[in-house]
Amino acid sequence: MTTSYQSNYFVRLPAYFCKLLIRKYQNNLYQLLKTNNMRRITFFKTFLATILLVIGCISASAQESSLYSTGFESGDTFTATSVYNNATVLYSGASGNQWGTYFGTPSTTGAIVGSQSMQLRWYTTTASSSGYTFTNFDNPNVTRVTFNAANTAGINLIVSYSTDGGLTYIGAQTYTLTTSSIPYTYTLSTDPAGFASPVRFKFQLTYTTAPTATSRLYLDNVVIYGIPPSAPVAATPAISLLTGNYYTSQNVTISCSTPGSSIYYSLDGSVPSKTSPTSTLYTSNIVVNSTQILKAIAYATGFTESSINSASYTFPTLISTIAALRAASTNGFYQLTGEAVLTYQSPATYGKPKCIQDATGAIYIYDSGSKITTAYNVGDGITGLIGTLTLYNGYLLEFYPAADPGNASSTGNTIRPAVVTLANLANYPSQLVTVKNVTITGSGNFEASTNYPINDGSAGILRTAYTDLPYLSSSIPTSAQDITGVLFNNSLTEIDLVPRTRGDMINTTVTDVNQASINSKIYTSNGKVCFWAIAGESVEIFNAVGQKILQNKAVAGLNSILVSTKGVVLVKVGNRFAKVIL
Repeated sequence: MTTSYQSNYFVRLPAYFCKLLIRKYQNNLYQLLKTNNMRRITFFKTFLATILLVIGCISASAQESSLYSTGFESGDTFTATSVYNNATVLYSGASGNQWGTYFGTPSTTGAIVGSQSMQLRWYTTTASSSGYTFTNFDNPNVTRVTFNAANTAGINLIVSYSTDGGLTYIGAQTYTLTTSSIPYTYTLSTDPAGFASPVRFKFQLTYTTAPTATSRLYLDNVVIYGIPPSAPVAATPAISLLTGNYYTSQNVTISCSTPGSSIYYSLDGSVPSKTSPTSTLYTSNIVVNSTQILKAIAYATGFTESSINSASYTFPTLISTIAALRAASTNGFYQLTGEAVLTYQSPATYGKPKCIQDATGAIYIYDSGSKITTAYNVGDGITGLIGTLTLYNGYLLEFYPAADPGNASSTGNTIRPAVVTLANLANYPSQLVTVKNVTITGSGNFEASTNYPINDGSAGILRTAYTDLPYLSSSIPTSAQDITGVLFNNSLTEIDLVPRTRGDMINTTVTDVNQASINSKIYTSNGKVCFWAIAGESVEIFNAVGQKILQNKAVAGLNSILVSTKGVVLVKVGNRFAKVIL
């Protein structure tokens, strides 16, 4: 950029000019001294003194000083939160000087200086996700950055820099931290003019040996030093739309507070300038409806061009099936265009976990941001889910929703559980399955968040994963059961089978007829026909004049079928009949 080259020129000018003068006038000076011409000597002294005064002024103006500093305080427009496991980059700070943070947040907990620090985290449950934070703005002519940092549980820090607007980072240097706050320095350039290109800094959590518990890195009192430019710098353009994931068309405005400024921008990630063929003069709102990198620079008469501001906009990749979604990268942003059926949900649990399934597979939904606001029932079809993927504990693939998909696209769907054995559960991640002839080790009543050993000839685990499971406090079956449930891959060796209701556990030793006799009651509730059944039993519903209005196959356990007809209906389940009123 012109800024850095101008500054380099003026800083190097004194030494260069002195050499030039000595070389050019050394013979003249010798002759003057030899002839003892006092008038000429006096003139030459005055000339040299003037030059040296100018040089001294130029040199004095090129002193290192603070270009930017922050303590991540609320006064710097940093908002403290308690959400440290953000799987997408969150931005905070003043416009034009924002920081982006992944798995971390400004926090009042453990502040090093003042009342807030930047806190980055590492979790054993998401070992592949290490927190980092970075300056989302450029600084010219930088010499060094200083900061205070502290850790817990052996966490260290990597500092690096970028010269391409944050696309790539180089110059990584690792700092071994302690639990006490210590000031550190990252030296970028020893050149008196500062580093030639505008830079951004990144601070990333790291470790030598993986900690055994959740660990933290505290960062505070960041000061970026450099050589102020010889001319005032135009203000960095402000971009109205922050970096992030978007799924609808967006209007973006760019502004600059420097009077009379002109703004040039690019949308392909290239460096913008008024001479670049990939740059455009900003005149009106920019419509962004696809994945793009926006960069902007400002020019004004009498000012050095501004630093470059940038924002990255990611729109979802369209994926039609859950199998394709499961095969996608955890770094992406996706929209599931096909319909998936809800097979399980726990509304009372943090993250409101859900399992959805289509003909190709299933996936676990973890909604820590409460993005899904529509109330769904098991059996509802959901279409258009948008979000990101993460690998929990290294094994459970989770879908993090970014928006509410809206009303159910269908209702009353039945997912037929695959009949499997405990030995091959790994082939059915997050799916609804049935395992037959299973014995449960345990006595008394089911308790929440408990692992119960089970066996069908191979060992496995039945887990009461959540506190709102309806069979908690009911007795643990003592005889062999056919168990239906969803699967949670908690580790390489542990795949948990989670029954959804007591009806998901059916006594294996009882014949179908006897089991149907035990659970023979057919009743209505909230516009639904409800009954207990054996998997595969025929279900037929007739209106009051004998017309068949529904035919289906029952699932194992408790069935609930939404019926639009009102009044008296006849229900046939297997060889059982009942007349009910809706």
